[in-house]
Amino acid sequence: HERSITEPNLVVPITIHPAFDKACEYFKIEIIKVPVDAKTGQVDPAELERHINQNTIAIAGSGPNYPYGTVDRLQELSDIAVRRGLPMHVDCCLGGFVVPFLERAGVENAPVCDFR
Repeated sequence: HERSITEPNLVVPITIHPAFDKACEYFKIEIIKVPVDAKTGQVDPAELERHINQNTIAIAGSGPNYPYGTVDRLQELSDIAVRRGLPMHVDCCLGGFVVPFLERAGVENAPVCDFR
């Protein structure tokens, strides 16, 4: 590995799909779960960034998430990933196949969740 990480971790919102727990357990990756805002159901990108450390191999956000169907602030999470040189996964659970088309369908303030 380029960064010589021997104890990798993945930093995600607590609302990330349960499959992340299973994958992290299987691959022996520590999963660091960041709380979400009680009102919005979204992870605070600054709070997520505070949990990134030298062993972080990636971050993730949801568009939408598993328990509430809310979409994380993906552009801000992406900016953090780019700035930190980390991969980012957007988990598009339950209805995620619709989110990339909301803007074109005329939904105001539609979240951006595509390959721009």
